[in-house]
Amino acid sequence: MRGPPSIAENPRYLAVRAALLVAAAVCQAVPASAQGAADPVGVVDRVSGRWVSVQDRQPLSRGDLIYGDQTVMNGIPSAGSVRILLFSGQRWEKTCTDREPCLGTFRPAVSNERSARGFWAFLSSFWKSGEQLPPVLAGSRSTGERGARNALILSEGDVADFSSAVDVRAGHYTLRLAPAPGGSLNRTPGVIQRSIEVGQSGISLSGVPQGLYVASLSDADGQAIGSTALVLVVPTTADAARELWAQAQQAIEGWAGAAPQTRSALLAHTLYAIDARER
Repeated sequence: MRGPPSIAENPRYLAVRAALLVAAAVCQAVPASAQGAADPVGVVDRVSGRWVSVQDRQPLSRGDLIYGDQTVMNGIPSAGSVRILLFSGQRWEKTCTDREPCLGTFRPAVSNERSARGFWAFLSSFWKSGEQLPPVLAGSRSTGERGARNALILSEGDVADFSSAVDVRAGHYTLRLAPAPGGSLNRTPGVIQRSIEVGQSGISLSGVPQGLYVASLSDADGQAIGSTALVLVVPTTADAARELWAQAQQAIEGWAGAAPQTRSALLAHTLYAIDARER
């Protein structure tokens, strides 16, 4: 005697799946600019399985922003999970199993009062629907990992102090700075590579133009250390940028519900936003 039908044979599942495929095809054919835009309401903190954004058919990854008009779906309704931390302080999550499959589409947005004021309001004014971090910045960052760190770098005259962007033991290293994709520098001035000595004194570098860079570190043997990070070089007179960065560090690094990788991604998004404001 044959057992109950699997989820793939369930008539309700087949009907919903067919409707989703049609909707996805329509969304994929519409340019992103025509799909409308909304303020970000949260960030993906954890994801497993094949979760995608219905609007642009892009897979969801840790650190991706979620917008008020966005819906998500699971390509394998019987497996996987997703957790989204909302700027309101709430949490939205779904876990999919054979017994309780995730059929249909879902809108993670709920009450989002926190994003309407203060630091989150500033970020909402610069984050636009569909924007994602470059792959070089979207990778995982483990707890306590040493290497390059997201940082706001202050430059006075021709000299900038990169101490806050480096977290390694004392020794000799190579710091590599490349213009951040989509940042204010574009492809100018190209890659800057400097030998640095980490010790008790600061790390002062000259000849680094102001702007947004992807930073990476390697040791004396040329081995990469830790993950890449984002650094923004601004003049010491940029009081607004310094204040916003301080607010970001307090709001994001102190967010107990977020994983270290999520906080790192949010800080990188913040530096992109400050860079856009400083242009």
